[in-house]
Amino acid sequence: MEVEENIIDQCNDAHTLRACSLVCKTWFERTRPRLFHTVYIDPSSRLTAFVRFLNYIPIIASYVRAIVLRASKGVRHDKLYQMAPVLLLHRLPQIKEWDIASEYLTEIFPITASW
Repeated sequence: MEVEENIIDQCNDAHTLRACSLVCKTWFERTRPRLFHTVYIDPSSRLTAFVRFLNYIPIIASYVRAIVLRASKGVRHDKLYQMAPVLLLHRLPQIKEWDIASEYLTEIFPITASW
């Protein structure tokens, strides 16, 4: 088992981790914390899908440590940025970082919040 854990721990990209997660249940469980450590959301339709995913598989919320909200260049996603904290923060007890990647919002709020 230790060799298998080391193999997974050496994986640095999501594609490889997803492939490892399909090998067997043990590998699936070992890859989850790494696969869901940082979640990237863009645009708002993905926010809704991610909330549904958390409702369907609530254990995933315990693996999420960082959220990155990304907006398409030149597009304002006001609703995404207004809804995301309301929909996600109470569902993600282990969140440590909240990052907003948007030209529009970084002009107004040029900071990244970390806990």
